[in-house]
Amino acid sequence: MPGEPASGFHDHRPWDMPMEGARRAALERFGPRRWPWWMLDTVRLREQPAEPEHIDALAEINLPDPDGRPVRLRDLWRDGPAVIVWLRQFGCPFCRAYSVELNRMRDRFTAAGARIVLVGQGTPEDAARFRRHVRIGLPVLTDRDRVTYLWAGTKLATLDELIGPLVFGRGLLRMARQGVFIGRNTADEAQLGGSIVVTRNGRVSFSHISTDASDVASPAELLAAIGAIEPAHPSHVDRTRESADQAQGLV
Repeated sequence: MPGEPASGFHDHRPWDMPMEGARRAALERFGPRRWPWWMLDTVRLREQPAEPEHIDALAEINLPDPDGRPVRLRDLWRDGPAVIVWLRQFGCPFCRAYSVELNRMRDRFTAAGARIVLVGQGTPEDAARFRRHVRIGLPVLTDRDRVTYLWAGTKLATLDELIGPLVFGRGLLRMARQGVFIGRNTADEAQLGGSIVVTRNGRVSFSHISTDASDVASPAELLAAIGAIEPAHPSHVDRTRESADQAQGLV
């Protein structure tokens, strides 16, 4: 596959527009330059992920939880740092294995004073089914229009970034390690994900935007990013030091 980025992809400007405009922008961003469905709707030219920015645009977005209740994203980091993880789609074996891995570490994120939330394409019903099938307790929100995927700077995969030999091998290994299986696709197969850490004062202190289907930030990286945040007040010092020690133990 060609190694050049898709034209215009790096025109990732902070938007200041009504949500309808943001939805149109997401549709335009994730719609064109595709191969046919039998090539999994992958893009023709390799893209580069963009850096997430302008947190205020993300903060006011509401996404539904599995019960259909809206969650304002600003509230996720109101009381402490938040880890937001964008999944490819709910049937993805990498997403399932990664979600199980993060779920097993959720007590460490809680001890570090951080909330961790997953975001996936699809409907609240898809999210509820996903949580049941992979048996996780982590909160899952849904972004059917992919407005937050646009904000985060996520990319669409080429065919080799989705099912290349190395990516395919990593998928089999992670499925075996976490005891999960591939599920039914509920959304755009070529969509890739990413993750960010947002501080209590609304600053993106860490971001990892996936370059292929197997590329995710490890729990150790996320915990280390949380541990590196300057405490908002003295009561957080012990928890921050503990999260950094735990992260070192995971590497």
